[in-house]
Amino acid sequence: MAEKLKSLGVEVDQFKTMKFDALQTYQVLVDKSLDADSFMQDQVRLTVNKKVSQQAKDWVTVHFERPQVPNSDEIIASNDEAIESGGEQSRPSPVV
Repeated sequence: MAEKLKSLGVEVDQFKTMKFDALQTYQVLVDKSLDADSFMQDQVRLTVNKKVSQQAKDWVTVHFERPQVPNSDEIIASNDEAIESGGEQSRPSPVV
């Protein structure tokens, strides 16, 4: 089954389980006066497939591209170009 999942591109690491001797574990719990039956329970573990997560991030990047904020040098250069070309922006006149 692991080989089939690998061939489909599924990461099998998410299905690994801890290996331990159940009888020895049970005996240790009983010896320590712990409730061994409540210790041995099935647990559901949900994980996110890394490939699907990366595909979602890539999709968001493509469809919701963040605008690049110009740095201060670019802003100053664009203001100077507008002033030189007689654009709407002008430098303030000195107060007399």
